[in-house]
Formats: sequence, C-alpha cells, structure tokens
Amino acid sequence: MESADLLYTTTSVELNKALILEGYPNRDSISYREVYGLKDTNKILRGTLRYYGFTEIINAFKEIGYFD
Repeated sequence: MESADLLYTTTSVELNKALILEGYPNRDSISYREVYGLKDTNKILRGTLRYYGFTEIINAFKEIGYFD
C-alpha cells in the first residue's frame, strides 16, 4: 500500500457511545516487532486514532493541493 493511500483505509473505533474515533495504519509495522519486544509475533499493526472525519478533511486538502 502506498503511504499516500493510508488515509483512505480507516476503521471506525467506538470507545464508548459518546466517542467514536477513526483509526488508520502507520505504514509498515513489521519493523517494530523487536522494538516492542514482540519478535515472535507474525502480525502487528501500529496505527493512529483521530476524531471521526479527520481523514476526510485531510484527503480534501490533499486533493486541492494544499500540501504540495
């Protein structure tokens, strides 16, 4: 997956009925197995949680060239 596409792969994370966040992966997480002492783990995911709607706003900024 291209790093530019990461914000298009969000997952809804409900912490409680009042707070629903969106999560997305932080690039390649495999290199962090040893950092976190999980060298025998076959699957690992590092990610970011943001307020719901964050990635939609950031993607709109990207599309209009705000970050160029």
